[in-house]
Amino acid sequence: MLQGCWITSLRCVTNDTLFHALKENSVMNTANKPGTPTDSVIDNQRPTRVRFVILALISAGTMINYLDRTVLGIASPTLTKELALNPVVMGLVFSAFSWTYAAAQIPGGVFLDRFGSKVTYFLSVTFWSLFTLLQSTVTGLYVL
Repeated sequence: MLQGCWITSLRCVTNDTLFHALKENSVMNTANKPGTPTDSVIDNQRPTRVRFVILALISAGTMINYLDRTVLGIASPTLTKELALNPVVMGLVFSAFSWTYAAAQIPGGVFLDRFGSKVTYFLSVTFWSLFTLLQSTVTGLYVL
């Protein structure tokens, strides 16, 4: 049985509701198969709170991601002075996110389908953190 809470619209469908709905539709009717848990074993399992920790971590990461993108607009006057960039070049720097985002959609989806969400999240956060750290070494446009 799946652990957790399935969020549909703005309400949470609990495991019991999902389990009984699937059982009524005979999707999970496995009582006659050897090695499958009985109804009493499944009904006695309680969902853990791990799903809330995972949701909180993903939410925090998403929030930091959006804040990371918006801070560039606030830092642009300082970047323009320190890196000696003109407004046209700053426009190219701002649009670079959109280019890479659009170019990575299909390869990223293929990678996610092939390796799963755990590996994808791990590598995404690792590379994001690494490149955020490397931004401190930028001295000009070509290094950026």
